Amino acid sequence: MGFRYTDDPIRDHEAYEAELARLEEQVPVCGYCNRPVMDDFYYAIFDEPICAECLEQHFKREVVVE
Repeated sequence: MGFRYTDDPIRDHEAYEAELARLEEQVPVCGYCNRPVMDDFYYAIFDEPICAECLEQHFKREVVVE
């Protein structure tokens, strides 16, 4: 379903926001930040959805060689 614009910008904005809210209900929620995953992908760690931002923040480690 594509979004259709009208000649009423306020009504268009409200319809657009309602469509985004509907879509948010269909995407997985990140197990760390509890926000809907808005990217085209997520990571599953022990079957728990993790967004790319949380993966970077909580799991990325730098290799240190002395």
